[in-house]
Amino acid sequence: MVKRITALFLALVLAGCAGTSAPVTTEETEPAETPSAEPSPSASAASTDEVPITDSTEPVDYSNPDNWCMFGTGDEDAPADAFMIPATVYSSPVGNIDLNADTIRKEQAIDNRMAGMVTGSCKIYSPAYRQVTLLAYDDPDYAKYRDYACQDVRNAFRYYLDNVHEAGRPIVFFSYSQGAELQVELAKEFFAPDTEEAASLRNDLVGFYNIGWGTEKALFEEYPNLKPAEGAEDTGVMISFDCETPEVDDSLILHKGTEYVSINPINWKTDSTRADASENLGAVLTNAKGEIKFEQAAFCGAYLDDTERHALKVDDLDYSEYPNQIPILPEGSYHGYDITFFYRNLEENVNTRVKAWLAAH
Repeated sequence: MVKRITALFLALVLAGCAGTSAPVTTEETEPAETPSAEPSPSASAASTDEVPITDSTEPVDYSNPDNWCMFGTGDEDAPADAFMIPATVYSSPVGNIDLNADTIRKEQAIDNRMAGMVTGSCKIYSPAYRQVTLLAYDDPDYAKYRDYACQDVRNAFRYYLDNVHEAGRPIVFFSYSQGAELQVELAKEFFAPDTEEAASLRNDLVGFYNIGWGTEKALFEEYPNLKPAEGAEDTGVMISFDCETPEVDDSLILHKGTEYVSINPINWKTDSTRADASENLGAVLTNAKGEIKFEQAAFCGAYLDDTERHALKVDDLDYSEYPNQIPILPEGSYHGYDITFFYRNLEENVNTRVKAWLAAH
C-alpha cells in the first residue's frame, strides 16, 4: 500500500494549511507521475511575501457579497447550512491582514479545500475577515489581534442570523485552526447564554467541528449549555481534535498540563481505543479549486492519548514523509494534515449528524 505522498501533496498542503503563506493558486496543477516521489525541497519553504496589515476601526460591510468567501454556495435544496471560517493564510508580519481582492481570494482558496466535506448536505456561508497572521500567535499582543479578527466573524454571523437563517433550519459549523478557535468564541457568545435566541440556536445546532483546535474541558464547565461530542451521531455538540506523533507532549494548540476534550475522527470514540487504518475511509488532498488531486483509503490509523491533552496520535506513518511545516508548532505535529488525513470520515460524519438532526426534528 502506498503511503508516501508526492511533491504535489506537500505543495498543496502548504498552500492551504493554517500557518503558512505559500502562494495559493487557482490554476490547474497536474499530479506528479508517481505517488512515491520524494517531496520537493522547495515545497517546504513558506513564502516570504508579507501581507498588508490593518487596524482600521471601520467595520466590514457584510451586506456586500464581495466580503464573503462563500454565500449560499452549494445545492439549493441542501437541508442544512454550514458556517465556515477560513483558516490562517499568511505568516507575517505580526497583526491582522487587510481585506482586499487578493487576501479574500486566498481565504476563498482555503474554503475550497474544505467545502467538499459539507456540500453534500449544506449550503455554505463563509465570511472573509481580517484574520491573524501566524507570527501574531507568538506575540504578547496576540489576544488583541484575535479579538480584532473575532469582531469581523461576530458581525458576519450576526448578518447571517438577521438576513439568512430561518429558525428550525439546522446549522453546521465547520472550521479549522484559527477558524475553529474563532467559532468557539461564537459558541460562547451566541449559543451558551440562557436567552431565548441562544436556546433557539442550540435547537438548530448540528455541531461545531473545531478541527485542529483544542477545546478545553473547562469550557464546558463554564458554559454548561455547550456539550462535547460523545459519539458519531449526537447533535448540538462540539467535535474537536488535533493530530501529532506519539512523542509530542506539548504544543501551541494542546498545552501540556491543560485538559482537553477530543474525539477520534475515525472511530468517533472519546477514549483511547485505537482506530485501525482499515477504518479510515480516505485521506484526500484538494487543490485551491477544491478538485481532488490525491485520495487513498486506509491511509492511517489513530488513537487519543490517555493524558489530559487527549491529542490524536497517528502512529503508523513515517513522520519524515509528512514533516511539520509550521514554525510555531513542534516537530512531530501533524496539524497541517488534520483535515487531509481524515477527509472522508469527516465528510461522512457531517452527513450522519445532519441526518440525525433531521430525524430528531
